Amino acid sequence: MADQSGTTAITVTVEDSGLDGNLNATADNATFDRTLYVTVVPSDESWVYWLEGGTVYRARDDGSDKTTIAEAEGSGWSISRFDVDTVNNRVILAEMKSATSTRIVSVDLLGDDRTVISEGALGWINYGLAVDGENEVVYLHSHDMPPVAPSGPFF
Repeated sequence: MADQSGTTAITVTVEDSGLDGNLNATADNATFDRTLYVTVVPSDESWVYWLEGGTVYRARDDGSDKTTIAEAEGSGWSISRFDVDTVNNRVILAEMKSATSTRIVSVDLLGDDRTVISEGALGWINYGLAVDGENEVVYLHSHDMPPVAPSGPFF
């Protein structure tokens, strides 16, 4: 189907033939189930992401399909910076309430799944944020020092 996106669950079941080696004789067969979740994000056009008034938005290059991706949750919290992880289809947010109350949050590009991946007095209020999706690490950096990972991986 064209123009479809979202998340679906796929369950795979593996069955062995047991000690008798016969799949048709099910008395001694064993099974194992594993559920995989697949997320399909539209990628036929480029997206632009931006932070405006404490909310992360995205839209197509031509400005159409403006969508809210993430907002800070909780009284007094705000998003101070973000980065897009196109490898894992996530937006990584740096949220803060004060210098001693900060958190890093991972949100899927559909805005459905939100996970706090680090919280506390992280001391990164003046830092930039960058994500390395292939190595699943969030880096914090400032202009006067090389990137550092507070405690990755986060995914």
